[in-house]
Amino acid sequence: MFCNVFFFALSTSAQDKKENQIDFDTTYNEVLITIYIDGYNFETNVLISQSDQIYLNAEALFKVLKIKCLPELNTLVGFLENEKNIYIINFENKRITIGGKSIDISNGILEQFDVKYIEASLLFEAFGLNIIFNPRSLTAKLEADFELPFLKELRYKRARENISQLQGKPTIVDTIIPRTYNLFKLGTLDWGLSSIQSVNNTSNTSMAIALGTELLFGEANFSMDYNPENKFDIKNIKYGWRWVNNDHKIIKQANIGPILGQVFRPQVEK
Repeated sequence: MFCNVFFFALSTSAQDKKENQIDFDTTYNEVLITIYIDGYNFETNVLISQSDQIYLNAEALFKVLKIKCLPELNTLVGFLENEKNIYIINFENKRITIGGKSIDISNGILEQFDVKYIEASLLFEAFGLNIIFNPRSLTAKLEADFELPFLKELRYKRARENISQLQGKPTIVDTIIPRTYNLFKLGTLDWGLSSIQSVNNTSNTSMAIALGTELLFGEANFSMDYNPENKFDIKNIKYGWRWVNNDHKIIKQANIGPILGQVFRPQVEK
């Protein structure tokens, strides 16, 4: 009696552990297929059932399509098209949440060697990724109802190549354009005028003016506040000249103008 109970307990425990496991040797096959999308193709591993349903590794697929995807504690988190359209694939709760909808994927998840696969129809329902599988050629056609980041990068690349062919010279991307230093170049003039009228027929008028220019290969700023009721004082004119060139070996920065010192505040022990 004891032996029978003991072996029954072991059998029950083993059955619980293998509740969600599949006999991949007889039911599902892992194969390498080619996926075509707008004239481009890539290869990926999928699981194929006896009824020719395919299950894909969402994390690997999103990486190829350059869809933002971050693995976090048995979940995949990212967004489609823009950062406001966030999605969460929760493998523990077996749900996909995107936008305002939540999709149950409990009947469409398989796991093999710690890699989780999602049935293709669920990817279409959640993300609009329509994968049409051809079991004879082991190929699939991928269509999406939005512009994939993968295709957007290729479109930009083709545009740069076309511009290079028209100009007759290669286009170098991700380059630093050096700053041009001018002896003198007029910049921006800002001005403001205000007038305050009171009940007892008194008025107060003031004017402010500021000028920004390029002077002596640096940037120069001048500003002045003027009030007709006060005597003009040249000290009211504020100015500053600044030159920066971090590529220079001896002097990298220089400033000319009033320098405001820090006020020393002694600390008093309590």
